Amino acid sequence: RTGQLNAHRYRFGQYVVVLVGLVAIYAQFKSFVGIEAGCASLVVILLGKMFEVKHYRDAIVQFNFGLFVAATTFLYGQSIGLALSVLSAIFACLYGMYQLQSHHRGFEEVTIHEIDTRVLRYHALKQVAKLIGLAAPLMIILFLLVPRFPPLWNMPLPDNRAKTGMSDRVAPGDIARLSQSSDLAFRAIFGPNNQHIPDQSSLYWRAMTLEQFDGVAWSQHPYHKYTGLQLQANTPYVALPIPTWLHSAPSIQRINYQLLIEPNNQHWLFALDYSIAAAPLILKPDMSIQTALPIEQRRQFNLQLLTPKPIADAQLSPRLERIDLQLPPNANPKSRQFAQQLFVQSGRNPKRYIQTILNWIATAQFRYTLSPPLLGQNRVDDFLFRTRAGFCEHYASAFVNLMRMADIPARMVVGYQGGKAAPDGQTWEVRQLDAHAWTEVWLNGQGWVRIDPTAAIAPERVQLGMQDYSSQSSTLFGDATLTRLQSRWLTQARIWADYVNYQWQSKVVGFDQSKQQGWLKRWSLDHLGKQILALLVILGIATAFIVWRLTRVQAIKRSKLERALERWSKKLQPFQLERHPNEPILSWIKRIEEQRPHAELGQIRALITQHYYLHPLQATELKLLLDLIEQNTKVH
Repeated sequence: RTGQLNAHRYRFGQYVVVLVGLVAIYAQFKSFVGIEAGCASLVVILLGKMFEVKHYRDAIVQFNFGLFVAATTFLYGQSIGLALSVLSAIFACLYGMYQLQSHHRGFEEVTIHEIDTRVLRYHALKQVAKLIGLAAPLMIILFLLVPRFPPLWNMPLPDNRAKTGMSDRVAPGDIARLSQSSDLAFRAIFGPNNQHIPDQSSLYWRAMTLEQFDGVAWSQHPYHKYTGLQLQANTPYVALPIPTWLHSAPSIQRINYQLLIEPNNQHWLFALDYSIAAAPLILKPDMSIQTALPIEQRRQFNLQLLTPKPIADAQLSPRLERIDLQLPPNANPKSRQFAQQLFVQSGRNPKRYIQTILNWIATAQFRYTLSPPLLGQNRVDDFLFRTRAGFCEHYASAFVNLMRMADIPARMVVGYQGGKAAPDGQTWEVRQLDAHAWTEVWLNGQGWVRIDPTAAIAPERVQLGMQDYSSQSSTLFGDATLTRLQSRWLTQARIWADYVNYQWQSKVVGFDQSKQQGWLKRWSLDHLGKQILALLVILGIATAFIVWRLTRVQAIKRSKLERALERWSKKLQPFQLERHPNEPILSWIKRIEEQRPHAELGQIRALITQHYYLHPLQATELKLLLDLIEQNTKVH
């Protein structure tokens, strides 16, 4: 009755786990169909199946099912951390199956003959590691030589997962919070050793322009948000619409570079100012570049940087002029009066007025900080004349307001500025803490001109980049400075982790058909027939070596001791004491002792226990064991 009661309890626990799991899955995904819901259902089934494991076969099925569930993890990503996690799960499943096999064939010897279980566990770990080590060369050969063909189908993941990134609406404080994250935003490649990379102070990675200001936040204007030039598939690299770009001068050069953008579920590319691109990218009138679909996985884009910079919008249309002069009425009156006074004092000269504003910011005790105080209703007035402490968006927002208050078209630009070379110097890393906001002012005859008011108060932010500047500034983080300094080593660890993951993605996950063909060409295997022939030859050699190795190891084990035990078993056949198939050796010897006791049997059992379960016998001890077996064989 006790056994039946326990069985009912296990069955009840199984029903509870499966039911709760399925309800939670349906509540989250509203379905049991699809990648995420399907994989979650497999995990629930795996947990529920555990309650039914009673026999050897059940456990083996459970571990094989676990291998399948572990493999489904690669549907979510292929990072090196995920690969190591799956490898650990595979090792655990193989270790469990090896232990099960040991129990099925003779693990009872542990309890009967008091063998330390730690010895058997170590033996299982060593054997499984050896098997994986033998499989590793074959895996590498298959990885390098098996022909790569395009997939027969695609299995898209849903796009409703939250991602880190900027928004198309910016209020004071938003970018400050984003800049405290050291997550990798994207990686740029400017040829070997970044030999073509521009100066640090010129690295303005443009995402979008923000023209609408409601007194609190900036947002994209619909004209730039929904207008764009969709390139055709066969279109070569082109600039933005010809009327807005004067790029035909023969002195303009093009620098090729690539962007490897991390998943962010957004459409924006973070391209350097005055970059051009080819299909299927979308070129915006504000010089930004977007993708047609959100970036839901790491993607690479090829771009070209025009240098020296062309002139953008040499003639501003009346519509754009209205957009870039608009301000909320009756807002920030103190700033408006101040701007009009300075503009008159500058002789109504826009260039002189811009320089006057920048000089005032540099000398009026403004402060650059990631922990700015809260602002009141008239945010620009409050920032310029009370707090005078803020991050890049505070200065950009205030500067655009001061320009528009003097009837000078201006707009805010958001993206990233700076970055830092990767540990190997081959790529350029831009992180979320490099997020930045700057401004563009339209000047007659010059078009849109970039003005970064942050450089007036914190020039090191632009010259060094945020990654180096944040590690040198003692006042940037306010009260959180100590915590920031203590976590600096964590930032370095993250940088190295991102670098290792990049190498994994580039060399392993990104080893596609083109890279495989390039690698094989160096070995004169550029034809499919040669590739398959080389694969078969190497696999044949590897298989022959493994078979030879296993046969040799098996022969060494059976050379003396096993053959002596076989002879002993044959001698005992008339007494029906021969060793049965798969019978544990110690159980066999104990059966002999019970029916035909002999003085040497105890010593034989002790030496065999030491040899198989503790450590191999030395030469003298092994000779003693063989002599004892031979003597016992003659007695019988």
